[in-house]
Formats: sequence, C-alpha cells, structure tokens
Amino acid sequence: MDSQLLKEIVANMPLAYAVLETQRDNNVIRDFIVYEANHAFLSFFDDSFKKEVKGSRVRALLKHFDMEEHKIFDSLLKTIEDKENHIKDIHLPKIDRYLELKFTRISENHLVVYMMDITEKMSVELLKNELEENHAILRTALDSTPDMVAVKDLNGKYLMVNNAVNTHYANRFNTIEGKTIEEVYPDQEIPKVKELDQEAIKNGKAIRKKVSVFTDDDTYVVSDITRSPIYNHENQLIGLISVGRDISEEEENRKALEKKHEELQRLTEKFKQLSYKDDLTKLDNRRKFYRDIKSLDVNKLYSLILLDLNNFKSVNDDYGHNYGDKTLTDYAHFIEELISEYGGFAYRIGGDEFAIVVDNDNGFVIEDHLDYINRFLANYHENLSLAYGQTIIDSKSKKNSVYLDVTLKSADKLLYDFKNKINDD
Repeated sequence: MDSQLLKEIVANMPLAYAVLETQRDNNVIRDFIVYEANHAFLSFFDDSFKKEVKGSRVRALLKHFDMEEHKIFDSLLKTIEDKENHIKDIHLPKIDRYLELKFTRISENHLVVYMMDITEKMSVELLKNELEENHAILRTALDSTPDMVAVKDLNGKYLMVNNAVNTHYANRFNTIEGKTIEEVYPDQEIPKVKELDQEAIKNGKAIRKKVSVFTDDDTYVVSDITRSPIYNHENQLIGLISVGRDISEEEENRKALEKKHEELQRLTEKFKQLSYKDDLTKLDNRRKFYRDIKSLDVNKLYSLILLDLNNFKSVNDDYGHNYGDKTLTDYAHFIEELISEYGGFAYRIGGDEFAIVVDNDNGFVIEDHLDYINRFLANYHENLSLAYGQTIIDSKSKKNSVYLDVTLKSADKLLYDFKNKINDD
C-alpha cells in the first residue's frame, strides 16, 4: 500500500485511528507495529511518549497501559483472518479511561484500529447501575419494614410505596403507585389527608400525629403517622414522605389498661374509705379520727368530746351481744345525726367509746343534750347512760400526733372523772 496514501487517510480521520502492520516470523504473526497514527490516537499518550508511538510494538504499548494484552492481541490476529472485529469496554487503568475498539483489515498485513473514548458513557452507565442498585436496596429495605411508607409528589401522586401500603389496599389495587389521593381515598377523607400534607409543608419539617385511617374494607384504624417534606439538592420542595403504623391494637390495649387503672383507683379509694369505717356502726373509725384532726383549720378552735356508755356491760349480760351490737349501732346513728346539725363529726374510737369533733363557733354544748341522750339510751337498758370528757383541740394537736395524744389523755381523764362522779352519786 502506498505509504503517502495511508498517511492521508489516517491524518484526516477525526476519531482516534492508527494503522498497524504485522510482524511475521516464517509467515507467523509475532507482533504488530504502529505504522501510522493520527493526533486523536496520540492524545491518549503523554507528551514524553508520543514520539515513540509510531514504530512501537503493540505488545509493548499494551503493557505500558496495563491493558488486556491477550484479549486485544487475539482480536488483532482474528481481524487479519476475518477482516473485522470489535471489542467493547476496555479499561486503561493508568489514565482511568474506558475505550471501545474496532479493528478493520485493509490489506493482508495491515489493519486500522478505531478507538472511541466511552468514559463518559461508562460513567453514566456505572452511575445508572449504582442508582438501580441503590434503588433496589432502598426498595428491599422499605418492603421489609412493617410500617407503611409512601412517597408523593406535590400534586398528591404516589411515586413509591412499599409492600405494607399495597397490602393495606390490596382489595382494590395491585399497587397505588402512580395513583393520586383522589383515586385512593373516599371523598370524605381527601380533605383530611391534604390538610396533613399542607401542615407538614408549612412546618418545613416532620410532623407526627395519631389519626384515623380509612381501610379497604370500609373501616377505620388508628395510625401513628409521620409526614415529612422532601427537598432536592437545591433545597426546593419536591414531595412528601409518609410513614405510618397501625396502632389500633396498641390503642385498644392502652384504653383497656387505662380503664383497668381507673377501676383499680376506684377500688383503691373504696378500700381506703372502708379502712376509715367502723365495721359495726359504719361511723368513721379511730384511723379516720386521727387523719381528720390533722386536717382541721389551724385558725379555728374545736371541741373534742369523748363519749362513753356507762353500764354497757349490763346490756350484753342481760340481753346478749347481738342486742348489744344493735344498741351500739343505733346509738352511733343517733349521735351522728345529732352532731351533724352543728357541722360536727362522730367517730367510734373503740368498744363503747366514741368521739365528737365540732367547731366551737357552731354552738354545740354537750350538757344541753345530756338528758336527751340519756332518755334515748334508757330505751335500750334502764341502767345505760352517757359519760363524757371535753377539751379543746389546739393548733399543736392538729399538726403533731404527740400533742394530740396529750389532748386525748386530757379528755379521757375528764371522761373518767365524770364517770366517777356518777358512780359516787
């Protein structure tokens, strides 16, 4: 082939071309040399090496670029036999470029190498593959979660949903991807869904709420839903992501637990009140007496009157304990009704001993009622009568149990002084 013609062909080609010539030994091709190369071809080599390219052996060039020597050399040999060959995606590690090679035989001992830089194309392909791989990972992750996850654009169109969402609407749709809010929700639910979307957009951050969600079988479930706006790299709002969990069972359990807790509180309060009551007479007992004393107004004076039934033993001895219990019960109600007219309180302290606490300003005077009480007691036994001891509850007694005990002992002493006076008479 005319060398000048080859030079003209190669020099005027806009893409990277080179003409290779076979080197034979006993008619066996041992190597190729670069017979001619254009500027585009030489641009793949550094400046210090460009002058040496022409006339270089191909095997040496392949080693220089750490290229796939055997694969490319076999393709060159095949091209001499078959006229044309093609290799895609050859990587040049030293300069991190990807090439596409095409070989065409132009004579028995010459072939043209066509090289196209496909680095950008490969970068796009690699990026596409990476995105597809990441998308597959994201999809697998979303489908693995039991929570319902949905991504919508600003027009309310569902761009991506996971298996949990599709399962939720399985009776009506294979998938809701590509569908709008209006297509998925009943008319009465659409304003509520849009309102939640707008709230998340307005806040510019995630919002979390418990809401009733319409289901595929025309019922409602309670869902814990988080909505968050999605922004692109330029901080422009492009959509919304919603993550929801059906918490209906949790809510039912919570309500049942609250109901049990309230019931337990009522029972606790009931037992507490019962613990303050005397089993027989149903009056407040000694425990309640001590509690009430501590809660009295420190700025007021109160009378403490201890009551005791004289000769109550005779009631039990003469008529039996059942009659004695009835006597105590009737007497307790009688005293309670009497003192309540003066805003006072009656307590059974123990046995046939009772206590009255009343505000001094209310005008209750025990002596004024003594005959009335004794006439009542005489209905149960002729020897039954009342003894009492009265003292003042001061502010110290209201707040300190030690002082209260002193006050009680004082009233108790006056009570027995009264009893002794009756017995002496």
